[in-house]
Amino acid sequence: MKVTRTMTVDGRFVDARQTGSSARLVISSQPRAIIYPGARGKTSGWVPRRRFHSLVTGRAYAAPIARCRAIRRPVEFSGLGMLTILTIDLDRGLYATDTEALMADARVVYGSQDSLYVATEKWIDPRTPVDKLPQSQSTVIDKFDVSDPLHTTLVASGEVPGYVLNQFSMSEYKSDLRVATTSRPAWWGAQPPQAVSQSFVTVLRSRG
Repeated sequence: MKVTRTMTVDGRFVDARQTGSSARLVISSQPRAIIYPGARGKTSGWVPRRRFHSLVTGRAYAAPIARCRAIRRPVEFSGLGMLTILTIDLDRGLYATDTEALMADARVVYGSQDSLYVATEKWIDPRTPVDKLPQSQSTVIDKFDVSDPLHTTLVASGEVPGYVLNQFSMSEYKSDLRVATTSRPAWWGAQPPQAVSQSFVTVLRSRG
């Protein structure tokens, strides 16, 4: 076995799913322009890039992970981070890579036969005064259609109370998504004696 082609993507690998010959990689990235002020006037400062190199032909190129006009944005601003799903046809190789990008973060990934769900805590503006902070946290879940083996498409977004622990907290049944969450997860550590943790099961259904 030897490496014949490589693709490097800006950002953090979150998770991946494979259905048949289609593999989908979920990448979370932050804009370089936040750390490097000199990049603020360039597309590369805000949009992550991917780099391809063929060790067979010597071909190499670098390009934005998605066109600016093709990058989706949620109804409510969710920060400057970007969630990208790369769809790779393993029968054709890294040459044929489709991308779907959304201005949001990514933490937990769950997949079914025809859908891919990405969950993350709802974004809170760091400039929010302490007395204006929400009394409880909530989680935003984005649903992507993966029925087409060559493309991934954002189709819906929803919100549930609390935190999603992991992929086993989500389950799809007849296109409805059941989500188990908790208001105060164990990783919060020490909590005041009066703090009460609550658990929820919410069912989300796509409309339209």
